[in-house]
Amino acid sequence: MGLSDVEVEEKFGGKLRECQKASLNVAFDYFSSPYKNKSCLISLPTGAGKSGVITAISHCSDFRRILILSNRRAVCDQLIRQLKGAFFEKIGVSDVAHKDIYSDVEDTSNEGVYVSTFQKLQSMKGSKLQELVALEESIDLLVIDEGHSEPAPSWSEIVRGIKTHKIIVTATPYRNDLFQFDLDSDKCYIYTFDQALQDGVLVGPEFSVTDKDKVVELVRRFLTEHPELKCIVKCKTFESVEEYFGLFSGEFGVLGIHERFVNYDCDFRKTKVPRDISGSEVQVIIHQMKLDEGVDIPEAKLLVLTYPVASGRELVQTVGRVVRKLDNEKAIVTEIDNDSNHRMWKNYLEFDSYLRRGAKKFLSSLDTVALIDSYLEAFPDISYFDSGYKKKFNFKNFDVSKSLNIPLASVCFIKKLPGFTIEAFLDDVSWELERTGTLASQPKNTVGIDVLFSVSFNNSKLLKDMLFFEPSLEVMVVKDLGDYVALLDSRGKDYSFETKLKLGASVDVENLLNLASRSVKTRTKEAHTKSISTSSYRPEGVSLKGDELEKTTTSQGNSSYALTTLKVDNINKEDKKDSSYYLGIWSGRVSDQKRRNFSLEELNDWISDIGAVLDTSKQLESHFISSYAKSIKEVPTSNPVNIFVDFSASDYDLHVVSGDNAKVIGNSFRYLEYTLSGVDLFDNNQVHLKLKFDEKEDRLKFKCSTTLTYADSAVNARSQGAKDFVELLNNLPVKVLYADGLSYAGGNFYRVSLPTDVVSDFESSKLPRNIIALSELHEQRLDEKDRGNVSPDEFGECSIFYLLDKLKGVSDSSLTPVDLGPFFKGIADLDLILCTDMGTEPADFILSSPSKLVFVHVKCGETDNPQSSAGAIAEVGGQAVKNLAQLISGNDDLLPGNLGSLKGKWPSPTSNPSLERLRLIDGARFYNNNDEEDLRHQQLGEAINIIKNRRRSYAVKKELWVVVGRAFSRRDFVDQISMGNDGRAESLQAYQLLDSWISTCADVDVDFKLFVSP
Repeated sequence: MGLSDVEVEEKFGGKLRECQKASLNVAFDYFSSPYKNKSCLISLPTGAGKSGVITAISHCSDFRRILILSNRRAVCDQLIRQLKGAFFEKIGVSDVAHKDIYSDVEDTSNEGVYVSTFQKLQSMKGSKLQELVALEESIDLLVIDEGHSEPAPSWSEIVRGIKTHKIIVTATPYRNDLFQFDLDSDKCYIYTFDQALQDGVLVGPEFSVTDKDKVVELVRRFLTEHPELKCIVKCKTFESVEEYFGLFSGEFGVLGIHERFVNYDCDFRKTKVPRDISGSEVQVIIHQMKLDEGVDIPEAKLLVLTYPVASGRELVQTVGRVVRKLDNEKAIVTEIDNDSNHRMWKNYLEFDSYLRRGAKKFLSSLDTVALIDSYLEAFPDISYFDSGYKKKFNFKNFDVSKSLNIPLASVCFIKKLPGFTIEAFLDDVSWELERTGTLASQPKNTVGIDVLFSVSFNNSKLLKDMLFFEPSLEVMVVKDLGDYVALLDSRGKDYSFETKLKLGASVDVENLLNLASRSVKTRTKEAHTKSISTSSYRPEGVSLKGDELEKTTTSQGNSSYALTTLKVDNINKEDKKDSSYYLGIWSGRVSDQKRRNFSLEELNDWISDIGAVLDTSKQLESHFISSYAKSIKEVPTSNPVNIFVDFSASDYDLHVVSGDNAKVIGNSFRYLEYTLSGVDLFDNNQVHLKLKFDEKEDRLKFKCSTTLTYADSAVNARSQGAKDFVELLNNLPVKVLYADGLSYAGGNFYRVSLPTDVVSDFESSKLPRNIIALSELHEQRLDEKDRGNVSPDEFGECSIFYLLDKLKGVSDSSLTPVDLGPFFKGIADLDLILCTDMGTEPADFILSSPSKLVFVHVKCGETDNPQSSAGAIAEVGGQAVKNLAQLISGNDDLLPGNLGSLKGKWPSPTSNPSLERLRLIDGARFYNNNDEEDLRHQQLGEAINIIKNRRRSYAVKKELWVVVGRAFSRRDFVDQISMGNDGRAESLQAYQLLDSWISTCADVDVDFKLFVSP
C-alpha cells in the first residue's frame, strides 16, 4: 500500500538518505501484508531523519486517516511543521501531494493526518469517551513516534484499542520498551548509530573534561574559531541555569530557557524554545531539559554537560542535539569535573554495536514464545528429578486439572467494582504480562475456576553488568464469588484498589473474622497490629506470638490498635484443631495453615468453602481479638490533622521533585501536617497534596494538581524513568488522623474506643475472673483490722485481717475448707503467712505456697450499700501496684521497707495485746511461747528467704490481691459498665483504673485480683 521502491526513488529525486529509503521500503512492505495484530519497527538514531520518514509515510501512503502519537507536545509541534511542508522544503521536493494536518483529535470525520499525544488520548477516556471510540474506529494507520521516551503502561492500552497497521518509530530500540508493541520481527528496520557514522549521516561526538572555572574560556575559544556555530549548555536545576547564564551573558549572545522564566519579559530568557532558534544570532543556549527532544539546531556543535545525566536514555537525547551532520564540523561534548557521561556513552555504543551485528537476533529475542520454546527444547522428554520421573513441561499443551499443584492456598478476597468480569480481568492481566515480556496463557476452565499461566525471564540479581535469564513459571487463579473475587497470584501481588481491573477494597474485616469463629473455641497464635491514633509514646506497631493469646490479659490500650494479620486455630469440642488460618486483615488474604498441596479442584472447593463462611454472620468468641479496634462505616467531613505514611519498605531514601522543587524523604515513618490547603510537600506553599475520599473506590486517595516524581536521586527523579509519587502514596500504608477523633488506616475508618464502649456482656468477658465477690466483705460491722478486739493470738473477729488469718488453720487437719475462710480457695496449698502491715509495707499480708506467692493489700469502708466508684479502690490499688517490685524482683538485696517493724510484733512491740507477725511457716503454726526475740528474728529470716526464692522462681505463680470491704459492689460495677458510656462516671473511672492495674501486672506476669462486696 503506497509507493514501491522505484517510486520512492523517483518521487523524492534521490533527496532521501539511504536509511530513510530503507525505512520506507520496510514500511510499505509491511503495509502490503494483511494486518495480523503486529507492529512494524523503524529505528533511526537522533539526527538520522525520523521526522522525514514519518512525513513521507504520512503523505505517500494510501491510508485515509493517519494518527501520529508522541509523548511530548513539543515533538508534536515539530512534526506538524514538518508535515505541513518544512521537510519537503528542506530537501527541495515540491510535487508531493499533501494531506491535511490536524492537531485536534476529538473530531476525526475529515480525512488527513492527526497529530497528538498519548496523554491527550488518555484524558479522553473520561468525558470524551465517545470521541475516543470514534477515533479508534476511524484510524487506518497508527504511527508512534516513541523517540527516546520510555513507554508508559497506558501506551499499550491505547495501542491495543486501535486495531490497524502500526509503525513504531524510535531512536532507542530497547528490548523492554518494544515488548509491549508486539513487533513482527520480519517487518522491522534498525539503523544503528554506528551505521549512521559510516554513511556520513551523523558525526561521532568527541568527549573531553574541563573545570568549571575554565568552561567560559573553552566556549570563547570555540566560538571564536567557529562564529557560525552554537553552544548548548545543559544544567541540572533552575539555579544552575541562572548561574551559567550569569557566567556567559557578559560576552556572548545568550538565551536561557526554563519554565520558571515566566516572569521575565525579555528576549534572552524564555519559557519555551523559540521556533527560529536555529537561524537566530544566539551563540550559547542554556537549559535544563528543554532541548532534549524535538528541536533541530544543526549549528549546535558544542555541548557542555554541567552534571552527570540521569540515564543512558537521557544522554542519547542530549548528545543527539550536536551529532547532526553540518559540513565537516565536529561534534564536541565537554563535561564539567568528571567523565561519567563519557562512560555512559561508551555503554550506549556497545549496545549499538551489538545491534548492528545482530539486529535480527535482537528482534527474534523479542518473540517470547520462541525464546521459551528454545529453552524448553533443551530438556529431554522424561527426566528423573526429585525422587521421581517427570515429563518435559509443554506450555501449549498443559492439563492444569491434572498437573497443577498449589503448595499453599493463599488467596485474597477483594470486592468487585461495577463492570467487573472474569474475562475482561484476565484479558487485561494477560496484556500487562505480555507488555513486560512475559508469555501468558489461559487454559480452559475445567473445574469452575479460571487459571492464567505465565512464563517470564528475569535477570539474576547476583549480576551487576551482565545478563543471565532466569525462567520463572507463575500462576494466577481467579474465582468469581458474587460480591467479591478470590485471587491467588504466585507472585504475591496485591490487587486491591486496582480500579483499572475493576477491583476495589479487600473484603470487610468483620466478614474475614468469621474464619476465626468456625468452631466452639478460638486459639490465636499470632497477631500483628498497627496504631490507629497518635503514637508519640507508643510503638507504631505491635507483634504478639504465643501458644494461645486468648489467655493473655487484654488492655484498653488494644483499642488504640487495629489488627493487620492473625494466625488462628478453630478448636472443636474434643479440643482438636478443625482448621487453621493466616488472615491478612487489611489485604483480605486467607492462607490455610493446616493443609498443603492442593490440586486445582481441591483449591476450587476450598475457595468456595471460605467464600461461604465469609458470607455468614458469626458471633466472634475471642475476647483477645475483640479487644482491638473495630472499623466503622463513617466517613469524616472535616479535613485531616495529620497524615502518617510508612516509607520503611523502600530500599532507599526517596527524592521527590516537581520542577525545581526537591525533597528527600527517608525510608522510615513520616508525619505530614495537613492544613486547609493540604500537605505543603516542599514547605514553600507551592505544591500541595490533597486527600479526598473516593466513593467509587471506597477509600481515601491522594491527589495533586502538579506532577510529582521520585527516584533514588534527584537526577533520576527528573528522568523519564522516574515514578509517580502520588501513585506511590496511594499504595503505601497510610494513617490519617482527624480532629473529631476518627482515624483511617488499612483502607478502614476507625474511632478509638475504650473497653467500656464495647462491653455488652460483662460476665462473658475476661474481667470477671479478676473481680471476685465475697459476701463476708459486705458484713455491716466489718473493719479493716478491728484493733479494739485483738487477742493474744487472733485479729479482731470483725476485721478483714481476721478473715485472711483464718488461712493459718491449714496446719490443723481437723478443720474443713469452710473453717479456713473465704480466701482458702484462692491458695489452697499455702504453707506461709506473714503479716507485713504497718510502716513502709510491701503489703498487708504475704501468702505463699510452693506454687504461688501472693501479696495482699486490704482496705475497708463504712458503706452499707456500696456502689463502684474509683475512689473506693484508687488508694489501695495504687499502693498495691507500686509495690510490684517486692513481688517479682530477683534481687536478694531488695528487702521490705519496714523490715525493722517486721522484727517485732504486730501492730507494734509495745502494743498490748500484740500478735506474732509470722502466722504460718513450712505449713505449721509459729508459736513463740517464751517471747524470744532471737527465735522471732530467726524464723522471720527463714520466711524472708522463702519469699526471696519464690519470687525469683518462674515455677511460682505471682498474684496481687486487693481486698476491699464495704466500699465497692461487684454487682453495681457490672450494671454500670454494661451501660457503656451511659454508666456512672465514677464506675467508668474505676474500669480504667482496673484495666490499667491488670495490664501493668500482666506485663510482669502477675495475676491481679480484686475481692469486693457482692
